[in-house]
Amino acid sequence: MQTNSLEDTNIFGDRVELRSVKQSDSELLFRWLNDPEVYRWWGGMPIGSDVIQQKYLGLRRPQVGSYILEVTGMPIGYAQSCQFDVGEGSVDLFLIPEMRRHGYGIAAARTLVEYLAQVEGWRRITVDPEQDNIPAQRFWRKLGFVETEQINLEGNPVLVFKGSPHQSSDGECKWDRAAPHAATPPIVNTPLKPRRKRRKLLVKCWTKWHTVWRYGTPWCHRCRSTNC
Repeated sequence: MQTNSLEDTNIFGDRVELRSVKQSDSELLFRWLNDPEVYRWWGGMPIGSDVIQQKYLGLRRPQVGSYILEVTGMPIGYAQSCQFDVGEGSVDLFLIPEMRRHGYGIAAARTLVEYLAQVEGWRRITVDPEQDNIPAQRFWRKLGFVETEQINLEGNPVLVFKGSPHQSSDGECKWDRAAPHAATPPIVNTPLKPRRKRRKLLVKCWTKWHTVWRYGTPWCHRCRSTNC
């Protein structure tokens, strides 16, 4: 993972790059945030250009980080981090509809939270998908976030998920897919059933006798009958 200055942050992941938004991204964000497939779960209504200028173009740094998600230089979505305490904050992101279900969302979220843990020193990260947004809840659970409570946010019921990074074997702060709080299910060794002995059977098919090997009930492999 590589980064540079706060004013021009580039975060390189395995598949997705996150870069700080620029003034030139205003038209791109306006188009995205006025797409019904995007604002359905991002505010619930179209967002005007004045709000984009105030909230989405990096004017609230360093408390709020705004990033464009890119794959090989092509913009595919937006991510945001908001720090509200020392070592603690929230994240959120969206992908444009045609780039969903390709694994880019998981890759972008993991890259962002690992950056916040390793570089910014965050120890607790919160996400708050709406109660009806089942795909988003499933998405954050895959990353190891655990549901903690349900609240009303601006009149909308949301579920609060929290997660914490943990130390990897090489000593770095990592964010793993498995929830650090989740217990690993025990491995149960189920004994194998004894194999039935194979019997040599002499059966008659129409007018000819022939020998077949079968388990259990004898049947003729020519006429597919048990009483030929």
